[in-house]
Amino acid sequence: MEFNVLILGSNSALPAHGRHPSAQLINIHDQFYLMDCGEGTQMQLDRYDAKKSRIECVFISHLHGDHYFGLFGLLTTYNLMQRTQPLKVFGPLGLKKMIATVIHGTGNELKYELEIVELDFEDGAQLIFEDREARVVAFPLQHRIPTYGFIFEEKKVRVKLDGRLLDQHKVPEGMREDIRAGKDFTDENGKRYPASYFQLEQITPGRYAYCSDTRYFEKLADYVKGVDLFYHEATFLDSEKERAEKTLHATARQAAETAKNAEVGRLLLGHFSSRYKSLNDFSKEAKSVFPHTYLAVEGDVFSID
Repeated sequence: MEFNVLILGSNSALPAHGRHPSAQLINIHDQFYLMDCGEGTQMQLDRYDAKKSRIECVFISHLHGDHYFGLFGLLTTYNLMQRTQPLKVFGPLGLKKMIATVIHGTGNELKYELEIVELDFEDGAQLIFEDREARVVAFPLQHRIPTYGFIFEEKKVRVKLDGRLLDQHKVPEGMREDIRAGKDFTDENGKRYPASYFQLEQITPGRYAYCSDTRYFEKLADYVKGVDLFYHEATFLDSEKERAEKTLHATARQAAETAKNAEVGRLLLGHFSSRYKSLNDFSKEAKSVFPHTYLAVEGDVFSID
């Protein structure tokens, strides 16, 4: 019962220095969600041996190309893979027209069901998706065009099992999820063990917040209050604060200030400008404000505990 985030792309507008435009794969109990889909996302999915065919939903933060130009290729690739299961895509108003223009214009009519859900609100947070494993809430960011942040939340309490006891009593792999769910176990000699005997602890449902392009604004801390892992764009260092304000982006220090005010567990920085080859200063700047800061390095997996 994993909840983790695989970094596929962490750069801003241009692919540079071995970094690619924004994309992340979120796994919540083997349900897979793609967050943003910049150019090259398919190649990154293959590079890290990710489960591309099992993606059930795609969430697009906004309609700047470095966040969704990879989507068109992914949709047509699913056609070539003879996908049959439906796919949901969430994004700002205008996404439906963009997809229709490309798909119809190239003559690649999709053979699977594609549901496009457009977001169109300017304040507050809204529940936009829910399945058996997760809830997804969207909220507005402040960028040059309509942009949304997202919170991915587990619905179920995770139960950690004692692997030593499971092995000692020869509990089959196929029965361990039943024990996790509270079902008792009877061994080969007929002795019954309550599920609690194997359970170490219950883990509170985790929450992951993704905030792409946005200027610094105080209300953001209210939207993401107390999340376990908080991804925030850090296009610039604080020495470029004036440029960040002009382009409605944020600096590493500002991201850290939001993380501190929101009392999150950990901060994850990404969306780095191509002007920076080394990212060491991003880490130093943010950690001076919020010590639990990490860089969104492509290929890294961050678990939500």
